[in-house]
Parts: sequence; structure tokens; C-alpha cells
Amino acid sequence: MAPPASWTRRPRCGLLTTAAVAAVAVLVGAPAATVAAPPPRSTGSLTTASRLLPWSCPSTKSWHAVGGDSYAPPTTVRLPAAAVTDKDWKGLGGDSWWRVNSPGVGYDVLQFTPLNYAKSTNQPGAAITYRFTAPASGRYRWAMKAAAPHPTDWNDVFVRWVGTAGSSWGRQKRGGSWSSLPSGVWQKIYTNVGKGEWAWGGYNKDHDAHMLITSDLTTGTVYEFQMTGRSHQIQVAAFALMRCEVDAYGSSGCGDVKGLDATPAAVCKRECSQSGGA
Repeated sequence: MAPPASWTRRPRCGLLTTAAVAAVAVLVGAPAATVAAPPPRSTGSLTTASRLLPWSCPSTKSWHAVGGDSYAPPTTVRLPAAAVTDKDWKGLGGDSWWRVNSPGVGYDVLQFTPLNYAKSTNQPGAAITYRFTAPASGRYRWAMKAAAPHPTDWNDVFVRWVGTAGSSWGRQKRGGSWSSLPSGVWQKIYTNVGKGEWAWGGYNKDHDAHMLITSDLTTGTVYEFQMTGRSHQIQVAAFALMRCEVDAYGSSGCGDVKGLDATPAAVCKRECSQSGGA
């Protein structure tokens, strides 16, 4: 089933129309009509048409938040993990990330080395780059929707903040204060639910869960983060950047990620300043 025209069409600058928002919600929230077979292990150079979702986001564009029904300015960007450019796929190799259909999510997800059941972990490899535009100035909780077979094994990936536009990120646990992390350095990020259950989270520091929170971001500025594989079997469905209030006592508002699935999915488009329109 082809995606709605409102998804693949370049939207104009600003918030999408109510009809476009509804079309996006249907696309992301409804189960896929056909099961997408994972790419073979023997090659990492399949064409875009055979391996990618029709809504992948090239490096000339970025993910933009979509406003809700109240037309209030959006403050959360939710983007799909499987929307990887063909260039990135070719650099990954056929034995790393696979795109698989997940009935539990309703859209395609990424799975790292699904045919390898070894408990051993990997060193950082080829990176997948994700670009998003901050919908409002402020600080953002970075979150990941993932599923793993075990709460403490086969349950993590490497992620790094690229540090674009002078930005940085850091970590904070509940009851503690925020501390910065170096940009460009891979951090182990894990989910601790297990049993293949999908959950929003994405935490740093073993046995002492810390949220990942950015420094101040600026409205309309494009930022980047990257992911690469670590543990076999883990699946990643989506990422979110959620604006929240940061304090010195655990930033409790940044910990509430249960509602992220209800956030309209972001759309990929050019920056308004690049061409006078999307």
C-alpha cells in the first residue's frame, strides 16, 4: 500500500494541516499491509526501493515536528529509526542492521544482527545519522523506543551527539543534577525491559539509569545524533526529542515518556531558509 500523498509530498513551512496530520498518524499508527523481508546478509548495497521505507530522510533535509489538534506549537520531534538513507545503508554492510516488520509497533523497525545470538558485544561501527530541527528553544530529553530479549543482555546500542550548532548533551538521574557528556563520543544506551516488549526509554550508565538531556537548543536549528550497533538482537523503532524543564533535582518532567506514541510523527523536509519553502 502506497503511503498517503501528504506524507511524501514536500509540506510547506510551518505546521501541517489537520488533514496532513491525520494522514501521518494513519501511516505510522496502522499495521503495514505487507511484511517487508529483511535484506540478505550477503550484501549491504541494495537499492533504496528494495530496502528502505518510502519516507527516509536524506542529508539535505531534516525531521520536523508536527503540531497537535490544538495548533499549539509542537515541542516534541518523533522520528522513525528505520528511515535510513541509501548512502548510510551501503556503509553499514549486510551483516549489521536489518529492516524488519514489527506487528507490535505497526511499522518497520531496525534490528541489529538478528541471526547472531552470541552474548558478546561489538565495538562502534558504521554510523547511522539522524537530523532534526528543534521546534522550540529549550532543552530536550532524548529517548529511544526499543525492544530487547533480556533486560540486561542483548539490550543496548551506541549513540553519540554530533555537537552541531555548538550544542551538547548530558545525563541526569532522578534526584540528581545534570552533567555534560562529550560530543562525538559513543555512549552505551540501553533499554531494561526485556522479553521483547517495546518501551520508550534509552538510558546511560549501568545499574544507575541516567536520562539523556541536551543543552539549550535553538528554534529552527538543525541538530544531529548518530547510532551504531552494540548488542545482537536489539530492535529500535523510533527516537524522540522532547522539550522539558531541567532542574538540579532530577528533572522529573523529563522522565515522563509514556505519551510519546501519541505524539504526531515528524515529517522530513528542507529548511525554509534553504529555498523559501519546503
